[in-house]
Amino acid sequence: MIRYQSYYSFKERCLIKRVMLFISIFLAIFTLMACSNETTAKSEPQTSKQIDKSEETIKEIEIVAKTGPNPEDFVFEPAEVTVKEGETVNITLKSADQVKHELWLPKIKGARVASGESVQFTPEQAGEYLGSCSELCGVGHAIMSFKLIVQ
Repeated sequence: MIRYQSYYSFKERCLIKRVMLFISIFLAIFTLMACSNETTAKSEPQTSKQIDKSEETIKEIEIVAKTGPNPEDFVFEPAEVTVKEGETVNITLKSADQVKHELWLPKIKGARVASGESVQFTPEQAGEYLGSCSELCGVGHAIMSFKLIVQ
């Protein structure tokens, strides 16, 4: 039987094994939670709303992302927009300067738009939806916020 000298002591090896086991369990739980949220979102019953496509209007919203030398200069204008429930919304994001931005409303599926692009979606539930810049854009990136109010 060949024995080898280990760099780690027995206690250190046990600790490493426990840490690896904990990380594996955490990742497994995280993966299951992510999959279950996706499955739940797909399996939720859809409310049957009859929308006459001939009368459907699309609300066009242009949002301008601005930056500056100070963190408080990093804003979306307008910072708050109100729309009706079930109304199709087309958001266009523009940058006031050449800095790349991305507006993301995480609670609304498909509501993510990069500067210079547009996204179209239909909010199906009334409420206030908070959004933020999801593209690292400078010192004020963390405080760039946006609110979509669905009535």
